[in-house]
Amino acid sequence: VQDPACPSAQWRFRLEAKDGGTELSQWMQMGPGRSGLSVAIDRMPEKEQKIVFVRMREFERNMTVTLAHIKKLAEAR
Repeated sequence: VQDPACPSAQWRFRLEAKDGGTELSQWMQMGPGRSGLSVAIDRMPEKEQKIVFVRMREFERNMTVTLAHIKKLAEAR
């Protein structure tokens, strides 16, 4: 995301053969570049742990929904 030389985040999908089918997983890494999360932490450094925790839960929830939708589309064919 943003600058390829110093991304604010990297996102990946992985496909792996499993039990006669395919397992899809999603992965992300924050940084090393700055993001909106960095700005929020700069503004409220005393709340860094909570800010990161909340954002990680958002990532988890959104990634779960994304994978569920892909699964539904893949299995409907």
